[in-house]
Amino acid sequence: MHFSLLIIFAFLPSFVWLWFFLKRDQNPEPRLMIAKAFLFGALMVAPAIITQFILESIWPGFIISLILASFIEELVKYGAAHWSTLKSFALDEPVDVMIYMITAGLGFAAVENLIVLIDPSIINISIVISASAMRFLTATFIHALTSGLWGYFIALQKIHKKKSLLWLGLFLATGIHALYNLGIVGLSEQMDNRAYLAYTLLLIIPLGAAILDTIAFAHLKKINFPKNDY
Repeated sequence: MHFSLLIIFAFLPSFVWLWFFLKRDQNPEPRLMIAKAFLFGALMVAPAIITQFILESIWPGFIISLILASFIEELVKYGAAHWSTLKSFALDEPVDVMIYMITAGLGFAAVENLIVLIDPSIINISIVISASAMRFLTATFIHALTSGLWGYFIALQKIHKKKSLLWLGLFLATGIHALYNLGIVGLSEQMDNRAYLAYTLLLIIPLGAAILDTIAFAHLKKINFPKNDY
């Protein structure tokens, strides 16, 4: 299958969600800054994979692997947003932090989608479309939601000057991500004793995270950064 077609279907879920989240921002961010956050997020996939491989060889184990993968991915997505936009002049209101974190997360998800779609077992366009649609509703959405949730706490930390808020956001984002991954693993193994847990996690986790992000977004739109800080 032509590689350019795989790129289109890999990036399309991220672009659709990016359009959705940007439409919710009443004061649109500079397109250059959005592109920068997305690009930095995409570039962080390779460091995440390498780091996961190294750490999982040191600390093997099913649960540890799930937590490490989730923790590393959330950390590198934050790094992408931090290095690209979170210190920029464009960051002039708290909700911008969530927008840039979500954008970086979607950049990361786009490349992750591409890695999935280049699997040799995906041999025709119908499978590509199905896989792309499934990741639109699942993995891509989760990357946006967990990044956005941590972005909420990063914004609060910038306002209240409490480092504990930063770590609380990382803990929640990692926990939600790990629970989602647990659902994916349980479903892929197709084990009867894990099927109900897997389906429950895959239904509740995205829904719960979406509700939390919606509440967080609405809250940040009502407040401003302290004067002279940004």
